[in-house]
Amino acid sequence: MTEEKSSAFRARLIGVADNSVTMEVLDGEARNSDELVFCGSAQTRKVLSLCDHNSHIMAELESPIEAQAGEIIARSVERPEYVDQFEAEIFWMSEQEMLPGRSYSLICAGQSVEATISKLKYKVEEKSGKHIAANSIALDETFIANLSLDHNIAFDPGSSGLETSRFELRSGDSKVLARGEIRHSLRRASNVHWQALAVDKIARSKLKNQTPKIIWLTGLSASGKSTIANIIEKKLLAMGKHAYLLDGDNVRHGLNKDLGFTAADRVENIRRIAE
Repeated sequence: MTEEKSSAFRARLIGVADNSVTMEVLDGEARNSDELVFCGSAQTRKVLSLCDHNSHIMAELESPIEAQAGEIIARSVERPEYVDQFEAEIFWMSEQEMLPGRSYSLICAGQSVEATISKLKYKVEEKSGKHIAANSIALDETFIANLSLDHNIAFDPGSSGLETSRFELRSGDSKVLARGEIRHSLRRASNVHWQALAVDKIARSKLKNQTPKIIWLTGLSASGKSTIANIIEKKLLAMGKHAYLLDGDNVRHGLNKDLGFTAADRVENIRRIAE
C-alpha cells in the first residue's frame, strides 16, 4: 500500500511554556527558521532555535502560542489534511464481525477520536486482489471503507508513508480490532456549515419543566417491549410529562422501510433512530 516515504516533518505537541514548545517527532526533521503550523488551530510560528530535551525536541518560537497537547505540528508549506471523513484500507483483526454503523475509537499518531464506518465499499480478496461486495467483514479480511469522525484530525494519505497515514480501531475496552491506512479525504461541500440556533435543548427543557431522558428497551422478539413502552408512555403523560414513543416496528414502515433484519441492517436501524 505504501510508496516511497515522504520527507515531510510531523510532530506531536507534548507541552507549551510561553514561546517554547516540546514536541515528539514522528517523521522528518525540523530546522531553525522553519515556519510551523499547529494543525488543531491553524496557528503558525517561526522557529528561532531547537534543542534536544530528553527523548523529545524543544523549540523556541518567535512568539507565545496557545495550543493543545496532542496537536500535530508540521511545516506550514507541507501541511497534512485536517478533516473528519476519509476513505481507508483496513485489515480486520477481531473475531467480532465488523458492521457498518458501529462506533469505534480511532487512534492516529496519538490523536484519539470516535469513528464510524459510514460505508463499506467492498472487501479485497487476499490472493487475487479482486473487489467483492460485502455487508460485513470477518477476521483477517481486508476491506475499503469510508470513515466518519466526531471531529477533525490531521492526517496524510498512505502513499506518504508517514505516521499520520496509519491508524488503529479499538473497542471500548481498548482492544485493537483493526489497523488501517488512509487513502484520501472525503470533502464536504465548502458551503455546508453547522448553523448555530438560538433555541437549544436547555431552553426546551426549561419550557417543559422537565429533564430530558431516553429509555431504551431491548429484548427478544415478542418479549413485551412494545407493551411495556406503551404503558410507560401512558404513565408519563398522566403525570403531565411530555413523552414520545418510537416503536421499532413502526419506524420500519417509514424512515427504515428499506432495511431488513440482517446484522448490518439492524445496526443501521438503530443508528437512524438515534440520529
